[in-house]
Amino acid sequence: MKKIIDYTKILVLAAILVVGVSYLKAWTGPTLPAPTGNTAAPINTGSGTQTKNGSLTLNAGVYGIAPNQWQNAIGLTVFGTSTLYGLTLANGSQGLNKVLVSDAYGNAKWVAASTVVVAPVRLAVSGSFSINEGVFSTINIPDTGAYTLGFSGSQDYICTSSMLYTFFLDGGSVGSVPCSLLGSNVRTGVNNITTTGGSHTISFVTANVVKRPLTVNWTASPI
Repeated sequence: MKKIIDYTKILVLAAILVVGVSYLKAWTGPTLPAPTGNTAAPINTGSGTQTKNGSLTLNAGVYGIAPNQWQNAIGLTVFGTSTLYGLTLANGSQGLNKVLVSDAYGNAKWVAASTVVVAPVRLAVSGSFSINEGVFSTINIPDTGAYTLGFSGSQDYICTSSMLYTFFLDGGSVGSVPCSLLGSNVRTGVNNITTTGGSHTISFVTANVVKRPLTVNWTASPI
């Protein structure tokens, strides 16, 4: 029994020596005299300023098939206004008055502002005019692209059920509508007309209506 215990002690001691030697072989001694050559401190949550010379990847997720495409990436959030610039990105493309742009995969670089193509902001436009029956009036939508046009008309006249207004856009009929009464004024109009930017003509004809000028209010909204 005593021999078994002695053998066990020898085996345990041998195992400890083997593990210790492996650690000693993996250990690399200092290459510079103290206090230089210290191992860099890890990035931590402390309040002290830290500098990292190598690249740093955060929450990268899975690298995709397309070039430079990271999938499921979470990103980087920067807080604080204690420094002059807040965030500095100096990757070699930086320069005075440049703007930061990215490709479809989020790879960013600085470029000259003059090379950035910004899509124009298309706004709704509106206007009003007074026309007589059968007379054309021109409206102008300054931007290109598709628009939804609507216009309404009013006359200082008592409405009756037989009164009918037919409106025309660029010579083509866009709707015939009866009048409706609001106070002592006739109200009529057409909405949801699809058209494009540019100059257009509006006109109207009536049935069973006393010939009077019609005040037209129009609005064109971009689609």
